[in-house]
Amino acid sequence: MKLITRNDLQCVRASFEMVMGVEAGEFGERLGHDGMQVIAEDQGVPAKYRSYHPQEFIDVLLDWGYSCTMIELDPCMKHGNLLINHAAFLGQDRFFRSLLKGDGVIFGRIKGSKTGHAVAWNSSESKIYDPRGYTYQWNGDQDFEPRQFFLIQKVEAHG
Repeated sequence: MKLITRNDLQCVRASFEMVMGVEAGEFGERLGHDGMQVIAEDQGVPAKYRSYHPQEFIDVLLDWGYSCTMIELDPCMKHGNLLINHAAFLGQDRFFRSLLKGDGVIFGRIKGSKTGHAVAWNSSESKIYDPRGYTYQWNGDQDFEPRQFFLIQKVEAHG
């Protein structure tokens, strides 16, 4: 995996580019936008920008013959008026075990920040490729807090 450094609020796109090994412009062309459209003017930077929703990448990946499975660290489900964290039943180990199954994009945030962040995960190296410009081993000491992992796998043709 090749590290792509982005300092322009494009960590999601950069992370998918790293995992897929594509040039920086290829996803932008396929998605038809640069993520910088102002859609919530009164929210300030970066919240005012459209950014990218993971579903946009899933659509492109499906066209390219890849599946993209989301695994949540803390999967919640609504029970009447209550929101219950099902990690109490499923455990958080399932999230970390899923990282062993292949490469993908991890969504989360930087400690102390309310803004989301995305990084690329290289399973064979057990290493995070962070668009902020560096790589690191998963050891719990990093400032990135995971929330969701999008496991990307090539789909075998059937029929």
